[in-house]
Amino acid sequence: MIENAQDTGSRIGTDRSCTSCGFNLIHQPVVREPSYSLLVATCPECGTVAPLISYPLMSRWVERWKLVLAVVWIATLLGMFLLQCHLIYTHVRDQTGYIALPLASEIGEAYYAWAIENESFNTNQQWTIDQKRYEYLVVDREWLDSEGKQIIVSKDLNSLTFRPYLYIRMIPVFAISFVAGVLWSAIALGANRRRLLVVAFAVMCLALAFIIAHKRSAGQMYYNATWVAGFEILTQYAIVVYTLAFICMAIGIWSGHPIARWIVRTTLPPNLLPPLSILWTRDGLTPPRG
Repeated sequence: MIENAQDTGSRIGTDRSCTSCGFNLIHQPVVREPSYSLLVATCPECGTVAPLISYPLMSRWVERWKLVLAVVWIATLLGMFLLQCHLIYTHVRDQTGYIALPLASEIGEAYYAWAIENESFNTNQQWTIDQKRYEYLVVDREWLDSEGKQIIVSKDLNSLTFRPYLYIRMIPVFAISFVAGVLWSAIALGANRRRLLVVAFAVMCLALAFIIAHKRSAGQMYYNATWVAGFEILTQYAIVVYTLAFICMAIGIWSGHPIARWIVRTTLPPNLLPPLSILWTRDGLTPPRG
């Protein structure tokens, strides 16, 4: 302690590291040093005197850079939001064809029988018949709108959508959602967890909107049997997967702060922890000592 120091009654209200040991001086008393009348604080760990120096502003460019950084930060958050939507949308879309292969094979085989009977089979597709790969046959639009639809309606699509082992292929979607939840929780410290659940719900809704738009964009193109079967179960399958992905993201949001604190304490030396004290104080915890 400084002898004859005058107590100002104030305390440091923000994170400030000791220049000697790195201890966080937040909440330490501010005193006036008698020799030069400087406002200082003493580190309770090592006793080093830390002067409280106020630097002058750097003119209007400071405010301009604040605006630039704010715009970049918002753009980063928006980009992360859209990237997550795109990743889970494309993965579900691409996996749906595999999931629908049993139905696709049946559709292709039925179309082949119809095409042979009506002498309308395109011989350019003969290789698919030779290899018994009926799911890759390009089906006729006229047949699809009549007999093809009857085949699809007669099938139990739930038996395709709810096969448990297929959800193993969706582990990347669940992992992306969990990690995204942790990231949102760690970087959006100004929002509580319930508000972040709204972000998670918006991500899944937008991804589902991409799925619906993808189905409607097909137009009158000629499909192969895999596309036909995939389109039939795409929306139903996406709803199930996105519901599970929402749960994974919610778990990530709820556990984001503890995970972030663990990563920070594991990877950073003690003297670099004080600037990240908000990860503790945000939840009413005592920040670690430097």
